[in-house]
Amino acid sequence: MPDELEIVSLNCWGLKYISELTDERIAHIADELANGTSDIVCLQEIWQRRHWRLLRDRVKDRLPHSKYFYSGMMGSGLAILSRHPIIGTDMRPYTLNGRPQAFYRGDWFVGKGVASVVILLPSKRKCQIFNTHMHAPYNERVDTYLCHRTAQGWDLRKMLKASVEAGYLTFATGDFNSVPGSLVHRFLTTYLSDSFITLNPELPLFPDSETQQSAQELVDVYGATCDVSPLNSWRQTQAPDMEAKRLDYVFHDDKVVPKSVQVIFTERVPLVNCSPSDHFGLSCRYIIKESGWHTYRPLDRSDYDEMLSLVNQYMKRERLHSELRIGHFWVSVVALFYIHYRMFLASPIVAGCLGLLSLVVAVTGLMSGLVGAIFGWWELRSLYEFRDEVYRSRRMYALTIEAEE
Repeated sequence: MPDELEIVSLNCWGLKYISELTDERIAHIADELANGTSDIVCLQEIWQRRHWRLLRDRVKDRLPHSKYFYSGMMGSGLAILSRHPIIGTDMRPYTLNGRPQAFYRGDWFVGKGVASVVILLPSKRKCQIFNTHMHAPYNERVDTYLCHRTAQGWDLRKMLKASVEAGYLTFATGDFNSVPGSLVHRFLTTYLSDSFITLNPELPLFPDSETQQSAQELVDVYGATCDVSPLNSWRQTQAPDMEAKRLDYVFHDDKVVPKSVQVIFTERVPLVNCSPSDHFGLSCRYIIKESGWHTYRPLDRSDYDEMLSLVNQYMKRERLHSELRIGHFWVSVVALFYIHYRMFLASPIVAGCLGLLSLVVAVTGLMSGLVGAIFGWWELRSLYEFRDEVYRSRRMYALTIEAEE
Protein backbone atom coordinates (compact mmCIF):
# COMPACT_ATOMS: atom_id res chain seq x y z
CA MET A 1 0.00 0.00 0.00
CA PRO A 2 1.50 3.41 -0.96
CA ASP A 3 2.43 5.88 1.76
CA GLU A 4 0.03 8.72 2.49
CA LEU A 5 0.53 12.14 4.00
CA GLU A 6 -2.08 14.50 5.46
CA ILE A 7 -1.28 18.22 5.70
CA VAL A 8 -3.38 20.80 7.55
CA SER A 9 -3.07 24.59 7.20
CA LEU A 10 -4.89 27.22 9.27
CA ASN A 11 -4.64 30.95 9.89
CA CYS A 12 -5.48 31.08 13.62
CA TRP A 13 -6.10 34.85 13.91
CA GLY A 14 -4.23 35.09 17.19
CA LEU A 15 -3.49 38.82 17.33
CA LYS A 16 -2.92 40.09 20.85
CA TYR A 17 -5.40 42.78 22.02
CA ILE A 18 -7.13 42.79 18.60
CA SER A 19 -8.46 39.29 18.00
CA GLU A 20 -11.38 38.28 20.17
CA LEU A 21 -11.81 35.17 22.33
CA THR A 22 -8.31 33.99 21.42
CA ASP A 23 -7.89 31.73 24.46
CA GLU A 24 -11.12 29.84 23.80
CA ARG A 25 -10.51 29.59 20.05
CA ILE A 26 -6.87 28.46 20.30
CA ALA A 27 -7.82 25.84 22.91
CA HIS A 28 -10.51 24.51 20.55
CA ILE A 29 -8.07 24.41 17.62
CA ALA A 30 -5.56 22.53 19.79
CA ASP A 31 -8.19 19.96 20.82
CA GLU A 32 -9.27 19.39 17.21
CA LEU A 33 -5.68 18.91 16.06
CA ALA A 34 -4.94 16.56 18.97
CA ASN A 35 -7.91 14.39 17.98
CA GLY A 36 -7.26 14.59 14.25
CA THR A 37 -5.31 12.44 11.80
CA SER A 38 -2.93 14.99 10.28
CA ASP A 39 0.75 14.23 9.77
CA ILE A 40 1.86 17.85 9.34
CA VAL A 41 0.18 21.03 10.60
CA CYS A 42 1.12 24.51 9.36
CA LEU A 43 -0.23 27.44 11.37
CA GLN A 44 -0.25 31.18 10.74
CA GLU A 45 -0.94 34.10 13.09
CA ILE A 46 0.18 32.39 16.29
CA TRP A 47 1.51 35.64 17.74
CA GLN A 48 1.48 34.84 21.46
CA ARG A 49 4.01 32.46 22.94
CA ARG A 50 1.53 31.14 25.50
CA HIS A 51 -0.80 30.09 22.69
CA TRP A 52 2.07 28.34 20.97
CA ARG A 53 2.98 26.48 24.16
CA LEU A 54 -0.67 25.47 24.64
CA LEU A 55 -0.90 24.11 21.09
CA ARG A 56 2.45 22.34 21.24
CA ASP A 57 1.74 20.68 24.59
CA ARG A 58 -1.80 19.66 23.66
CA VAL A 59 -0.78 17.86 20.43
CA LYS A 60 2.67 16.54 21.42
CA ASP A 61 1.46 12.93 21.71
CA ARG A 62 0.32 12.99 18.07
CA LEU A 63 2.71 15.56 16.66
CA PRO A 64 5.86 15.37 18.80
CA HIS A 65 8.10 17.37 16.46
CA SER A 66 7.49 21.10 16.15
CA LYS A 67 9.06 24.46 15.32
CA TYR A 68 7.96 27.99 16.14
CA PHE A 69 9.63 30.60 13.95
CA TYR A 70 11.06 33.86 15.30
CA SER A 71 11.47 36.87 13.06
CA GLY A 72 11.07 40.64 13.16
CA MET A 73 10.01 42.75 16.13
CA MET A 74 6.87 40.77 16.95
CA GLY A 75 7.64 37.38 15.44
CA SER A 76 6.49 35.68 12.27
CA GLY A 77 3.35 34.07 13.68
CA LEU A 78 4.32 30.88 11.83
CA ALA A 79 4.59 27.38 13.29
CA ILE A 80 4.86 23.83 11.96
CA LEU A 81 4.10 20.60 13.81
CA SER A 82 4.92 17.13 12.49
CA ARG A 83 4.37 13.47 13.29
CA HIS A 84 7.75 12.69 11.72
CA PRO A 85 11.20 14.01 12.69
CA ILE A 86 12.14 17.54 11.62
CA ILE A 87 15.77 17.45 10.45
CA GLY A 88 16.15 21.00 9.15
CA THR A 89 14.53 24.42 9.54
CA ASP A 90 14.78 27.80 7.85
CA MET A 91 13.14 31.23 8.18
CA ARG A 92 13.50 33.85 5.45
CA PRO A 93 11.82 37.25 5.97
CA TYR A 94 10.32 38.90 2.91
CA THR A 95 12.32 41.77 1.43
CA LEU A 96 9.19 43.85 0.79
CA ASN A 97 6.54 43.70 3.48
CA GLY A 98 4.52 46.85 3.98
CA ARG A 99 5.48 50.34 5.09
CA PRO A 100 6.57 51.65 8.51
CA GLN A 101 4.24 54.66 8.35
CA ALA A 102 1.30 52.23 8.20
CA PHE A 103 2.00 51.27 11.81
CA TYR A 104 -1.69 50.54 12.36
CA ARG A 105 -1.39 47.67 9.85
CA GLY A 106 1.57 46.10 11.60
CA ASP A 107 2.88 44.10 8.63
CA TRP A 108 6.19 45.99 8.42
CA PHE A 109 6.91 45.49 12.11
CA VAL A 110 6.18 41.77 12.27
CA GLY A 111 8.53 39.27 10.71
CA LYS A 112 6.42 38.00 7.86
CA GLY A 113 8.31 35.63 5.64
CA VAL A 114 8.64 32.00 4.61
CA ALA A 115 9.16 29.31 7.24
CA SER A 116 10.25 25.88 6.11
CA VAL A 117 11.17 22.53 7.60
CA VAL A 118 12.69 19.39 6.14
CA ILE A 119 10.97 16.26 7.46
CA LEU A 120 12.31 12.71 7.33
CA LEU A 121 9.48 10.35 6.38
CA PRO A 122 9.36 6.67 7.46
CA SER A 123 10.34 5.70 3.91
CA LYS A 124 13.56 7.74 4.44
CA ARG A 125 12.47 10.22 1.80
CA LYS A 126 12.76 13.89 2.66
CA CYS A 127 9.86 16.30 2.53
CA GLN A 128 10.19 20.10 2.59
CA ILE A 129 7.20 22.13 3.76
CA PHE A 130 6.99 25.90 3.21
CA ASN A 131 4.59 27.86 5.40
CA THR A 132 3.84 31.54 4.81
CA HIS A 133 1.46 34.42 5.46
CA MET A 134 1.63 37.11 2.77
CA HIS A 135 0.73 40.78 3.06
CA ALA A 136 -3.01 41.47 3.24
CA PRO A 137 -4.66 43.80 0.67
CA TYR A 138 -6.77 45.63 3.31
CA ASN A 139 -8.70 47.37 0.53
CA GLU A 140 -10.15 45.25 -2.25
CA ARG A 141 -10.90 48.20 -4.52
CA VAL A 142 -7.47 49.83 -4.26
CA ASP A 143 -4.89 47.19 -3.33
CA THR A 144 -1.88 49.40 -2.60
CA TYR A 145 0.11 46.40 -1.34
CA LEU A 146 -0.29 44.30 -4.48
CA CYS A 147 3.27 45.01 -5.62
CA HIS A 148 4.72 43.92 -2.26
CA ARG A 149 2.65 40.74 -2.22
CA THR A 150 3.66 39.97 -5.81
CA ALA A 151 7.32 40.38 -4.85
CA GLN A 152 6.71 37.99 -1.96
CA GLY A 153 5.30 35.43 -4.38
CA TRP A 154 8.37 35.86 -6.58
CA ASP A 155 10.66 35.24 -3.58
CA LEU A 156 8.76 32.09 -2.61
CA ARG A 157 8.83 30.84 -6.20
CA LYS A 158 12.63 30.87 -6.13
CA MET A 159 12.65 28.84 -2.90
CA LEU A 160 10.24 26.29 -4.36
CA LYS A 161 12.42 25.94 -7.45
CA ALA A 162 15.46 25.12 -5.30
CA SER A 163 13.50 22.59 -3.23
CA VAL A 164 12.02 20.78 -6.23
CA GLU A 165 15.38 20.63 -8.01
CA ALA A 166 16.97 19.25 -4.82
CA GLY A 167 14.62 16.26 -5.06
CA TYR A 168 12.51 16.88 -1.96
CA LEU A 169 8.80 16.18 -1.77
CA THR A 170 7.80 19.84 -1.83
CA PHE A 171 4.70 21.54 -0.44
CA ALA A 172 3.78 25.20 0.08
CA THR A 173 1.01 26.11 2.51
CA GLY A 174 -0.46 29.12 4.20
CA ASP A 175 -2.54 32.24 3.83
CA PHE A 176 -1.39 33.75 0.53
CA ASN A 177 -3.97 36.57 0.45
CA SER A 178 -4.17 35.96 -3.30
CA VAL A 179 -7.03 34.58 -5.34
CA PRO A 180 -6.66 31.81 -7.95
CA GLY A 181 -5.27 33.11 -11.23
CA SER A 182 -3.49 36.07 -9.62
CA LEU A 183 0.18 36.73 -10.32
CA VAL A 184 1.17 35.13 -7.02
CA HIS A 185 -0.89 32.04 -7.84
CA ARG A 186 0.70 31.86 -11.31
CA PHE A 187 4.18 32.16 -9.80
CA LEU A 188 3.67 29.25 -7.42
CA THR A 189 2.07 26.97 -10.00
CA THR A 190 5.13 27.08 -12.25
CA TYR A 191 6.82 24.47 -10.05
CA LEU A 192 3.94 23.19 -7.90
CA SER A 193 0.25 22.47 -8.40
CA ASP A 194 -2.79 23.82 -6.57
CA SER A 195 -4.24 20.80 -4.74
CA PHE A 196 -7.81 22.04 -5.09
CA ILE A 197 -7.47 22.53 -8.85
CA THR A 198 -5.74 19.16 -9.24
CA LEU A 199 -8.79 17.46 -7.75
CA ASN A 200 -11.35 19.80 -9.35
CA PRO A 201 -10.01 20.69 -12.81
CA GLU A 202 -13.50 21.17 -14.23
CA LEU A 203 -14.45 23.97 -11.82
CA PRO A 204 -13.96 27.63 -12.80
CA LEU A 205 -11.43 29.64 -10.81
CA PHE A 206 -14.29 31.75 -9.45
CA PRO A 207 -17.96 30.94 -8.80
CA ASP A 208 -20.41 32.14 -11.44
CA SER A 209 -21.38 35.66 -10.36
CA GLU A 210 -24.77 35.29 -12.05
CA THR A 211 -25.67 32.23 -9.99
CA GLN A 212 -26.51 32.60 -6.33
CA GLN A 213 -24.57 30.12 -4.20
CA SER A 214 -25.07 29.51 -0.52
CA ALA A 215 -22.18 30.04 1.88
CA GLN A 216 -22.02 26.29 2.46
CA GLU A 217 -21.81 25.63 -1.28
CA LEU A 218 -19.01 28.17 -1.66
CA VAL A 219 -17.06 26.24 0.96
CA ASP A 220 -17.89 22.67 -0.08
CA VAL A 221 -17.76 23.12 -3.86
CA TYR A 222 -15.43 26.06 -4.49
CA GLY A 223 -13.13 25.70 -1.48
CA ALA A 224 -13.66 29.23 -0.12
CA THR A 225 -11.75 29.84 3.11
CA CYS A 226 -12.15 33.58 3.74
CA ASP A 227 -14.94 36.16 3.87
CA VAL A 228 -17.53 33.39 4.01
CA SER A 229 -20.45 35.22 5.59
CA PRO A 230 -22.62 34.22 7.43
CA LEU A 231 -20.99 30.79 7.84
CA ASN A 232 -17.99 32.40 9.52
CA SER A 233 -19.17 34.31 12.58
CA TRP A 234 -16.32 36.83 12.45
CA ARG A 235 -16.81 37.73 8.80
CA GLN A 236 -20.53 37.99 9.43
CA THR A 237 -19.84 41.03 11.62
CA GLN A 238 -16.57 42.36 10.14
CA ALA A 239 -17.16 41.98 6.39
CA PRO A 240 -20.75 40.92 5.68
CA ASP A 241 -20.75 42.24 2.10
CA MET A 242 -17.39 40.93 0.93
CA GLU A 243 -17.26 38.08 -1.59
CA ALA A 244 -16.09 34.69 -0.36
CA LYS A 245 -12.59 33.84 -1.55
CA ARG A 246 -10.10 31.02 -1.68
CA LEU A 247 -6.97 32.56 -0.14
CA ASP A 248 -5.54 29.55 1.72
CA TYR A 249 -3.77 26.84 -0.25
CA VAL A 250 -1.67 23.72 -0.11
CA PHE A 251 0.47 23.45 -3.23
CA HIS A 252 2.13 20.12 -4.07
CA ASP A 253 4.77 18.81 -6.44
CA ASP A 254 4.41 15.94 -8.91
CA LYS A 255 5.87 13.31 -6.60
CA VAL A 256 2.51 13.07 -4.83
CA VAL A 257 -1.11 12.71 -5.92
CA PRO A 258 -3.87 14.53 -4.00
CA LYS A 259 -6.43 12.12 -2.60
CA SER A 260 -8.73 14.63 -0.89
CA VAL A 261 -8.98 18.34 -0.14
CA GLN A 262 -11.38 19.52 2.53
CA VAL A 263 -12.17 22.89 4.10
CA ILE A 264 -12.08 22.40 7.87
CA PHE A 265 -12.66 24.35 11.09
CA THR A 266 -16.04 25.49 9.83
CA GLU A 267 -17.81 24.48 13.05
CA ARG A 268 -18.53 26.81 15.97
CA VAL A 269 -16.50 26.76 19.18
CA PRO A 270 -18.68 25.34 21.97
CA LEU A 271 -19.79 27.64 24.79
CA VAL A 272 -18.70 30.86 23.04
CA ASN A 273 -20.54 30.08 19.75
CA CYS A 274 -17.99 31.60 17.38
CA SER A 275 -15.87 30.35 14.49
CA PRO A 276 -12.39 29.06 15.42
CA SER A 277 -10.80 31.78 13.25
CA ASP A 278 -11.67 34.44 10.68
CA HIS A 279 -10.32 31.97 8.08
CA PHE A 280 -11.32 28.38 7.57
CA GLY A 281 -8.57 25.77 7.38
CA LEU A 282 -7.53 23.22 4.78
CA SER A 283 -6.87 19.51 5.12
CA CYS A 284 -5.19 17.78 2.17
CA ARG A 285 -4.32 14.10 1.95
CA TYR A 286 -1.76 12.86 -0.57
CA ILE A 287 -0.59 9.54 -1.93
CA ILE A 288 3.20 9.51 -2.23
CA LYS A 289 4.38 8.05 -5.52
CA GLU A 290 7.42 5.80 -5.66
CA SER A 291 8.94 8.05 -8.28
CA GLY A 292 8.07 11.33 -9.90
CA TRP A 293 9.26 13.91 -12.35
CA HIS A 294 9.93 17.60 -12.28
CA THR A 295 7.15 19.52 -13.99
CA TYR A 296 7.83 23.10 -15.04
CA ARG A 297 5.07 25.36 -16.34
CA PRO A 298 6.83 28.49 -17.62
CA LEU A 299 5.33 31.93 -17.24
CA ASP A 300 4.04 33.62 -20.38
CA ARG A 301 5.36 36.83 -21.87
CA SER A 302 2.13 38.49 -20.71
CA ASP A 303 2.90 37.48 -17.11
CA TYR A 304 6.28 39.21 -17.23
CA ASP A 305 4.75 42.28 -18.88
CA GLU A 306 2.05 42.43 -16.20
CA MET A 307 4.68 42.21 -13.47
CA LEU A 308 6.85 44.92 -14.98
CA SER A 309 3.88 47.23 -15.49
CA LEU A 310 2.85 46.73 -11.86
CA VAL A 311 6.37 47.37 -10.53
CA ASN A 312 6.99 50.43 -12.71
CA GLN A 313 3.69 52.06 -11.72
CA TYR A 314 4.31 51.35 -8.05
CA MET A 315 7.91 52.64 -8.20
CA LYS A 316 6.76 55.86 -9.85
CA ARG A 317 4.26 56.45 -7.06
CA GLU A 318 6.65 55.54 -4.24
CA ARG A 319 9.44 57.69 -5.71
CA LEU A 320 7.05 60.65 -5.63
CA HIS A 321 5.99 59.84 -2.06
CA SER A 322 9.63 59.65 -0.98
CA GLU A 323 10.43 63.01 -2.56
CA LEU A 324 7.37 64.62 -0.96
CA ARG A 325 8.34 63.33 2.49
CA ILE A 326 11.90 64.59 2.11
CA GLY A 327 10.49 67.90 0.89
CA HIS A 328 8.28 68.00 3.99
CA PHE A 329 11.40 67.60 6.12
CA TRP A 330 13.18 70.58 4.54
CA VAL A 331 10.05 72.74 4.70
CA SER A 332 9.83 71.85 8.40
CA VAL A 333 13.44 72.96 8.93
CA VAL A 334 12.69 76.36 7.38
CA ALA A 335 9.43 76.61 9.35
CA LEU A 336 11.25 75.89 12.62
CA PHE A 337 13.70 78.74 12.06
CA TYR A 338 10.82 81.10 11.36
CA ILE A 339 8.77 79.90 14.36
CA HIS A 340 11.72 80.37 16.73
CA TYR A 341 12.36 83.82 15.29
CA ARG A 342 8.73 84.79 15.99
CA MET A 343 8.95 83.34 19.52
CA PHE A 344 11.53 85.97 20.49
CA LEU A 345 9.18 88.74 19.37
CA ALA A 346 5.96 87.34 20.84
CA SER A 347 4.34 87.62 24.27
CA PRO A 348 4.91 84.75 26.74
CA ILE A 349 1.53 83.13 26.01
CA VAL A 350 1.98 83.31 22.25
CA ALA A 351 5.58 82.13 22.61
CA GLY A 352 4.37 79.09 24.55
CA CYS A 353 1.88 78.23 21.81
CA LEU A 354 4.57 78.66 19.17
CA GLY A 355 6.82 76.38 21.19
CA LEU A 356 4.20 73.62 21.08
CA LEU A 357 3.74 74.24 17.36
CA SER A 358 7.49 73.95 16.79
CA LEU A 359 7.50 70.61 18.60
CA VAL A 360 4.76 69.27 16.32
CA VAL A 361 6.53 70.59 13.22
CA ALA A 362 9.86 69.11 14.35
CA VAL A 363 8.46 65.65 15.11
CA THR A 364 6.35 65.35 11.96
CA GLY A 365 9.11 66.75 9.77
CA LEU A 366 11.72 64.42 11.23
CA MET A 367 9.46 61.38 10.83
CA SER A 368 8.69 62.30 7.23
CA GLY A 369 12.38 62.75 6.51
CA LEU A 370 13.31 59.41 8.04
CA VAL A 371 10.54 57.52 6.25
CA GLY A 372 11.15 59.30 2.95
CA ALA A 373 14.93 58.95 2.93
CA ILE A 374 15.75 55.76 4.82
CA PHE A 375 12.72 53.57 4.11
CA GLY A 376 11.90 55.20 0.77
CA TRP A 377 15.36 54.62 -0.67
CA TRP A 378 15.55 51.13 0.85
CA GLU A 379 12.20 50.19 -0.67
CA LEU A 380 13.12 51.61 -4.08
CA ARG A 381 16.37 49.66 -4.19
CA SER A 382 14.54 46.46 -3.27
CA LEU A 383 12.10 47.20 -6.08
CA TYR A 384 14.99 47.83 -8.49
CA GLU A 385 16.35 44.38 -7.64
CA PHE A 386 12.94 42.76 -8.08
CA ARG A 387 12.45 44.50 -11.43
CA ASP A 388 15.92 43.49 -12.60
CA GLU A 389 15.20 39.83 -11.81
CA VAL A 390 11.96 40.01 -13.76
CA TYR A 391 13.71 41.68 -16.72
CA ARG A 392 16.37 38.96 -16.77
CA SER A 393 13.78 36.19 -16.54
CA ARG A 394 11.81 37.72 -19.39
CA ARG A 395 14.97 37.95 -21.49
CA MET A 396 15.73 34.28 -20.83
CA TYR A 397 12.15 33.40 -21.75
CA ALA A 398 12.49 35.29 -25.05
CA LEU A 399 15.78 33.52 -25.85
CA THR A 400 14.17 30.15 -25.13
CA ILE A 401 11.26 30.90 -27.46
CA GLU A 402 13.65 32.03 -30.20
CA ALA A 403 15.70 28.85 -29.82
CA GLU A 404 12.59 26.67 -30.11
CA GLU A 405 11.53 28.48 -33.27
